[in-house]
Amino acid sequence: MNINSVRSNLSFVKESGEWKLWGEAPAVASLANALTAAKNDAEREALLAGEQELVNRELLGLLVSQSYQAFTQPDYPRALSILLGQRLVAEKLGERKELSQTLMNTGVIYFTQKLYRQALDAYQKGLAIEEELGRKSQQANFLTNIGLTQSAIGKPQPAVEYLRRGLAIHEELNEKDDVAQTLENIGNVYYDQGDYALASEFYQRGLKWIESPTAYAGRLLKIAKTEYEQGNDEAAIGFYAEAASKLESAGDKQSIGYAMHNIANIYYSQGDYAQAMNYYRRCLAAEKEAGAPQGVAGALQGVGLIHSLDGNHALALEAYCENLSVVETLPDKANIAAAWQKVGGSYFSLNQLDQALEAFQKLPLSAGAQRKILWDNWQRLYKIPAPKV
Repeated sequence: MNINSVRSNLSFVKESGEWKLWGEAPAVASLANALTAAKNDAEREALLAGEQELVNRELLGLLVSQSYQAFTQPDYPRALSILLGQRLVAEKLGERKELSQTLMNTGVIYFTQKLYRQALDAYQKGLAIEEELGRKSQQANFLTNIGLTQSAIGKPQPAVEYLRRGLAIHEELNEKDDVAQTLENIGNVYYDQGDYALASEFYQRGLKWIESPTAYAGRLLKIAKTEYEQGNDEAAIGFYAEAASKLESAGDKQSIGYAMHNIANIYYSQGDYAQAMNYYRRCLAAEKEAGAPQGVAGALQGVGLIHSLDGNHALALEAYCENLSVVETLPDKANIAAAWQKVGGSYFSLNQLDQALEAFQKLPLSAGAQRKILWDNWQRLYKIPAPKV
């Protein structure tokens, strides 16, 4: 029998002047808790030096279990506290595979906390271990994470270099999901740099690796956006339409609405108001079915705009009033003023001046700003000096 595995720490509490047994915890668990509570590596090293007989696989396994639970909750501050002690134990035991995974999780937490230098340090140490072990898939994971971190700190060139190295390994191992994701990551770096042609190229390269219809559609939406940024309107419309078709089978009405809205915007920018209206209405139907009020409001604004441009001010007013009723229910009140202005503008175009002014008076602005807008619009509506308000 291993005496270390049954050694316990006893805790006592004083009640009514007498000491009583309060709890009993295995020494390994107590050491794990102490490591987690330690404030720095010096304290952790001191704890391990004082309990050398407990620095074993049982302690490492307990720390791994605790850090995994905290990591997946996710409770990142607690997970990091555990992982820092876990790293030291794994190093002392020479457990290279466990140390590598510890460094990966540590890097991920640092990355989410925007501590990019610390994340890079953890990833690079993990990569060195995996290169020693010869585990290619794990090498690729570290390479791609280093690339993403380089991108986050504003270094696109090394970001792409690391991502390409990871991509080559994923392709060699035929790891489809990882290939698709890494190609998207490279595309994202190029997109952020404004190189939309290369972004589109890498997004499109990833299509053949994607098996999920929803993920495929998501990639098509990104391609459409890059094509639009390049001024390739017809290509953009084609990719948005293909994405909407894929999303129809998945029943993702809100994303369909997004695609329809972007197609409508392109036709609007081209001056093709009939097609723009067609797609704004299709967007409106999809957003209503999805129960997405912000999308509904955006589509109604598009419908109202096209009616207004076509001179159908009564129909524009109808759309803008419905838009107002939706916008007023949203938590963000920033768009209410714009909605009232659209309603007031439609009344003005219909020569219903009293209703127009009433709408302008409801602008939810500060007193000073509201007074100025009211004066300006009173003069515009009635062509007379504004009254004192």
